Amino acid sequence: MPSFNFALKPNPNKDGKFSIQMILIKDRKNTSISIRKSVHKAHWESSTERVKKSNKDYKRLNRWIETLSNRAQNYVDEMNESGIPFNLQSWSSAIKKKPKTKGVTFKSLSDEIIEEKINSNRKSNASLYLTASNRYLDFCNKDDITFNEITYSSLSKFQSYLIGEGISSLTIKCYLTYIRAIFNEAINRELIHESLYPFKKFKIQIKDTAKKKEYLTREELKKFMNFETEDERLRFARDMFLLSYYAYGSNFIDLAKLTTDNFLSETDISYKRTKTGVYVIFPVTAKSKNLWTEFNTKSYKNFLLPLSKFDGNLHSNDSINYYKNLSKRVLKKRINPQLKAICKELNIDKNITFYCARHTFATHMKLANINIDIIRQALGHKSISTTANYLHQLPTILMKEKMESAFV
Repeated sequence: MPSFNFALKPNPNKDGKFSIQMILIKDRKNTSISIRKSVHKAHWESSTERVKKSNKDYKRLNRWIETLSNRAQNYVDEMNESGIPFNLQSWSSAIKKKPKTKGVTFKSLSDEIIEEKINSNRKSNASLYLTASNRYLDFCNKDDITFNEITYSSLSKFQSYLIGEGISSLTIKCYLTYIRAIFNEAINRELIHESLYPFKKFKIQIKDTAKKKEYLTREELKKFMNFETEDERLRFARDMFLLSYYAYGSNFIDLAKLTTDNFLSETDISYKRTKTGVYVIFPVTAKSKNLWTEFNTKSYKNFLLPLSKFDGNLHSNDSINYYKNLSKRVLKKRINPQLKAICKELNIDKNITFYCARHTFATHMKLANINIDIIRQALGHKSISTTANYLHQLPTILMKEKMESAFV
């Protein structure tokens, strides 16, 4: 049973006073902590382990001893309640470190970190923290959780859940990495004790598996362009897919944010990618002009597309949440199911989603032997290695043709 007491050190200091020490006892071992207070031996009552009234500062000194007593007992109670084992070193550290914030939670700290990232102009990094924390809270089916609820068991279940949902290994690794980063910040800021840290046992070791990236061939894309329908929902999905393709594979959120302010000229649009912060410039071509014109007549205020109605600060937490939810809602209900319906009508046996417009663009550029650095700039990647990894596979049929053509 852990216990503690207060006593004077055996030897006096240069002023003739004796330092008060706190002695921790656990598992037949003990350690001492100096409370950085000292008194003359005549002013110490060993039976009560408190400073006598004969010392003019006895109230202040005894309050400090009481504070340390409470801190020591609270830590023992907290560890016993949560079933977390502890040793003398972690107990001693908990007593020495006064928490800066009471009642810190996973979401409250996550929101604080996100706000700091946004204020330091690291919005893409903030978005990753937000996505990871929201995904974990969704899994827990709670609006917020305490840090002692994030355990080895819960992390393992979260990982298994994501694998079962078909989430890519790289994305799962990203989620877990940012959850770990939030936990590290809580410890570094002395908001929680390091004994709660679950990542000592839970290691992020997810094997990357090659995931098939669907795209439309030039012939299939032409079928998309020529697809006629009276269904406005199908037309909207088709036109959004084509617009993304002509906008150099721009993703949904970046397209949704575009306003008239993004026009560099009548024929060029420029924007800063939300994910990487890289500037992208793409032309309004003769093939895409009609799409832009038609969409613009239905859009809200100065937005170029009829998607967003956000009036706030684009660099705020509200903006991140708004566009994340907008993307999830529109893609899930208004675009991806309709793209699958179009593929079925056109006898295209592929699992096409809105994101495939980006891969279709990149693949077409690669097959046209466009320089990889030009493709990098068009996609808004920071490095060529990212682009090379993105384009690491040629379509299987084309690869087979190229290989066969090399034989004598």
